[in-house]
Amino acid sequence: MKKIVLICFLLVTVMLLILQGNEFEAHTPAIQDTGTLRTDNKLYAGDVGWVYMSWPIPSQYVSKPLIGSKDHVRIAKLLQWIAEAKQIDGKEMTSPLMERSMAVNIEFKNHDILQIRPAWHCTATKQGNGNTETSCTTVQNSIWISDPVKGEYFAESEKLFQFVSKDHSKWLPDVLPYEVPSELKLGSPFTVLGHGARADQVEISLLKGNQVIWKQNAPVNEGEWQTVGELPGDLIEGEYDWKIGNGESSYGVGVHIKK
Repeated sequence: MKKIVLICFLLVTVMLLILQGNEFEAHTPAIQDTGTLRTDNKLYAGDVGWVYMSWPIPSQYVSKPLIGSKDHVRIAKLLQWIAEAKQIDGKEMTSPLMERSMAVNIEFKNHDILQIRPAWHCTATKQGNGNTETSCTTVQNSIWISDPVKGEYFAESEKLFQFVSKDHSKWLPDVLPYEVPSELKLGSPFTVLGHGARADQVEISLLKGNQVIWKQNAPVNEGEWQTVGELPGDLIEGEYDWKIGNGESSYGVGVHIKK
């Protein structure tokens, strides 16, 4: 009798341990990955660091980026449109040339980039002098996607086509990458500021030829930065140059210094 009671007690204990283990597993949060290579190969807004636009060269503007830490609702909507896009074979379509068409760049925290461009249809015409002229136009509601997981493919999506063609300006408006004075007075304070930077800090220098007259680093807060300085009073009047490096690009622009 005692053996039967002991066996029943052990069975009940084992069942309770199993139930507790299942309950613990159900309430344990999933480990969050910061990359794009998940087991389900899906894209998550929490993995995105920046979303920004690229223009055909040349362009004096950058886009005000979406920032993963605060714009997750818009980023999630963009990723939803990508998931809903219908993949097509892209027959008679051409991949758009880099830097020659608009592009949405989704940069993940692991530095992978997913890029979306309007798909192209190109035709070649032979001229009388023997030269070949190629003309390319965008294909309505068709896009080209370069995905770090899936690779490159064509897809149909009216929402993404409209977004990369013109609607991006509502979420990612054009901004000047920097604003600097074109003229400075010796001994006077000045302010330099910028927008749309995708870096932790920006380096601003004032140069005379290769000689650095003044240099300062400005921290970037959600794409915006600003620094204040004052010129030494013993500089010679003349032409100098600003040099601004924001981690992605380097800009040079002239400045006149007077007494």
